[in-house]
Amino acid sequence: MDGMESAEVTQSGVLVTTNGRTVTAWLAENGDELWKQSLESNATGRVALSEGPTFLRNAVGRFTIRNGTAYVMTEKGFLWALDLSSGATKWKRNLGPSHRNLGCVASGQTVVAVTDTHVVALDSARKETWRRAVTAEGRNMVADTKTLYLRASTDDSKLLRALDLKTGKERWQRAFPTSSGDAPSGNLALFADRLYYSGQGRRLFALRVGDGGFMGPFYESDNKIRGTLATAEGVYAAGVNHRLIHVPAGEFK
Repeated sequence: MDGMESAEVTQSGVLVTTNGRTVTAWLAENGDELWKQSLESNATGRVALSEGPTFLRNAVGRFTIRNGTAYVMTEKGFLWALDLSSGATKWKRNLGPSHRNLGCVASGQTVVAVTDTHVVALDSARKETWRRAVTAEGRNMVADTKTLYLRASTDDSKLLRALDLKTGKERWQRAFPTSSGDAPSGNLALFADRLYYSGQGRRLFALRVGDGGFMGPFYESDNKIRGTLATAEGVYAAGVNHRLIHVPAGEFK
């Protein structure tokens, strides 16, 4: 697995990795190669190897696996749907150039990808269901069964946006001055009714997914937070010095 740039593991025990144009599937139990597929250009959403512990780095969204299909977005703007068992191409669709490195995310029968200028949703049969002009940024998107959550920006603001997964309409938005230490940075983490994000400084926040309201006080680390992973017990965060932090869910009320 030398040169692996991002990875996703499935409940069926298949590990899928990307490295440049190549997507490879491995059997998680023994590391045997299952299949390999070449894309037309590099997969997007790669994360620098210096960004925190491996399990947190690989929790950041780049591509996604859903219902036996691995979805991968490329820099030239093609969204590929690959059969998880064989690597065969189910379909691919050109959505527009994509250098945002956000990859794609899937929930239910909907897969959402990011181009340089838009967020685009498709159904499992590759039919485009909505397209919204958004200057997306960051390292990942997250979604539950109803809503897509992502970071975005304008000329003078950093944004957290929640879009209806079915229609693309905005559910809520939070705006921060670009210079604010509370402006979102790093990756987003989602669990149940909470959306976690780290600010540009050393603070970790939890928002209610329903309306974007802050939950309780923030947590302040002694170094800048890079990666987050949400669980039922709380949130794990990785600092720039690879220190691992755990903040119990009860700290945010």
